Amino acid sequence: MAKILIVDSRPEIRKSLCATLAGDGGFATCSEAETTERALELSGQFLPDLVIFDLASIAKDHISFVKRLQMIVPKVAIFMLTDKYDSAAEKRAIAMGITAVFSRFEEPACILANAKAIL
Repeated sequence: MAKILIVDSRPEIRKSLCATLAGDGGFATCSEAETTERALELSGQFLPDLVIFDLASIAKDHISFVKRLQMIVPKVAIFMLTDKYDSAAEKRAIAMGITAVFSRFEEPACILANAKAIL
């Protein structure tokens, strides 16, 4: 079973995504982090298969975060949530190693379906 880490500054979003992915999605573990530092610490401890992060929560640090995360867990899948989705930003994100980009207003069921498709 896949292990997932949610990185978002808003606890209600973390809880909602974890409930959907771990409960309805059947993923083995869903951990939460409010900050990039905590996310990197947790990644080193339990080696997630998928990390989902909210760009608004870590905007100034997202490039460094992704690079550091990939050093800790080289084959990790990464989903980025953003409130300003556009195809050019998606292309840049994918070029730097992000697996998929979603609107942060996307239904958790859509994120779940995509997680199941790649894991």
